[in-house]
Amino acid sequence: MTSRRLSQAISEGEGISVIARVDGPESALVAEEQGADAVAVLTSIESLRESTRLPILWAVHGDAQDAKSDGADAYLIGVLPLDEAEEGYLENRYQAAADAGLECVFEIGNSNSLERVLEQVDPEVLLLNGGGPHPDAFENLLELLSEVPAGKLVIAELEAPTREHVRELERVGVDAVLVRTANVEGLVEAEPPDV
Repeated sequence: MTSRRLSQAISEGEGISVIARVDGPESALVAEEQGADAVAVLTSIESLRESTRLPILWAVHGDAQDAKSDGADAYLIGVLPLDEAEEGYLENRYQAAADAGLECVFEIGNSNSLERVLEQVDPEVLLLNGGGPHPDAFENLLELLSEVPAGKLVIAELEAPTREHVRELERVGVDAVLVRTANVEGLVEAEPPDV
């Protein structure tokens, strides 16, 4: 199967893209049938690349070569709090992913992490989370989004987004939303707009 760039999948076309978190080939097929633009995995999944034509975001704690072996197209790098990060962590992870031919997506949870990644790596794609499953997650995400410079591709991760959340994220310029597979059908527009 032909792989695609995640950045291409989430930046082309009309509206906000949906990335579905999947746990196997079957859920990847369901997500693709329901209109997802990409899939994300939290564990290594054998034969996932053969089961979907969608870009695969590898969100597994592991190295970039393992991601490449699993058929991933993009590699998620969590931006650790400053006091927990080792010297050169972001640059080393970024370089390893580039050497493996993978796009990098940097996961950002707060302003300090955003500032660090912009200074050290200046990435093209950011994944913003609202700080976990709590009542203020959506507002936190919007506040963090306001600090992202123009020209970056932004993926928003929410625990259980509603269609209204997705519409608001699209309105404020978010390129994609990361959801559980079960949420895909209710979040994707039923009919693509006429061009």
